[in-house]
Amino acid sequence: PKRKRQAGRPAASLAPSPDQAFHHSRTGQRMTKEEILSNKDSDDEGDTNYLNYLMTKLDGLTMVRSEEIRFMKKWNGMILGDRGLQPVCDKDVFGLAETFQREVLPNLGRGERECFVQHVMVLWDYGALTKAEARKLLDAATATQATAAA
Repeated sequence: PKRKRQAGRPAASLAPSPDQAFHHSRTGQRMTKEEILSNKDSDDEGDTNYLNYLMTKLDGLTMVRSEEIRFMKKWNGMILGDRGLQPVCDKDVFGLAETFQREVLPNLGRGERECFVQHVMVLWDYGALTKAEARKLLDAATATQATAAA
């Protein structure tokens, strides 16, 4: 099942309940309590080599709109530029998304801004954002789109 973080409950205090299982995003293996509570990126998604590899593969995608590719490059570029080899933990996602929304989104085209909205929904769906965090990002993105359209 997908993980949902409760509003008002910091990610650092997130602990698995007996009826809820957490799994690695790429391997699908069940996570231990220590993995969930640590700041370690257990799937190596913050590994620069892995992100660089993904960046090189983006231009070869054929079933993806060009706006999506440009958005993914901007998002991954921000992660690489700001974080280096540091892992991107769930508790860091909102701050990174907020920075992206504030600093990068206003300079993107409509298609890329729509991709950001979809990305926020995916982050919420997978529990990396709370409902309140997702709402804040979506409201700000909508305001950015309205400003750009004017």
